[in-house]
Amino acid sequence: MVSDDPGGYANASLLETPRSLFDTLDAGAGPTPLLLDLRAAEDFAAGHVPGAVHVDLWGVSLIDTDPAPLRAFMWMIHHVLEARGVTAARPVVVYDDKSGVRAARAFWFLEYFGHADVRVLDGGFTAWVAAGLPVTRDVQAATPAAWSPEPRADRLATWRDVLEVAKASGSFDAGVLKEVRAFLEAPSQWSAAHGGVSSFLSS
Repeated sequence: MVSDDPGGYANASLLETPRSLFDTLDAGAGPTPLLLDLRAAEDFAAGHVPGAVHVDLWGVSLIDTDPAPLRAFMWMIHHVLEARGVTAARPVVVYDDKSGVRAARAFWFLEYFGHADVRVLDGGFTAWVAAGLPVTRDVQAATPAAWSPEPRADRLATWRDVLEVAKASGSFDAGVLKEVRAFLEAPSQWSAAHGGVSSFLSS
């Protein structure tokens, strides 16, 4: 459903406004969307959208995108989403506090796995509360589902893909790639050694 306030987004149809989501849930017509709350566990426990299922992917990451570890990592993510009730036939709405990185990661994983109907709650839980919509502390147990994903290779760029593009464009710089990897693997240590994050962004 298109956002009531697209705000210039190229793909506003990927957003679900709090009011439109509430109306859909309240009407009970058609397939009820699966709500995935990507916030930290303590935030979910303090209050969430009624019917939402908690899943925290924040601490789960991969720094080696070679084929074998990538397959194992994606298998794990698929298993987690499947255990939370994701199926190909049921729409999914993901949210965090403010349509941030947590929700975006879940959205990307679902798109990569080929889910055809996934959206982000516009403004996240903060916007839901600001709209005066109901909040609950009741926990709804997830219903595990069987889901056979159809991964979309066009949604993923491994380090090999990036290297090939850089070489083809004539802009390959091994030193830059080495520094970027060092920053991504240990940003705090890199920042301490190079005078802060700003030096990375301006380099």
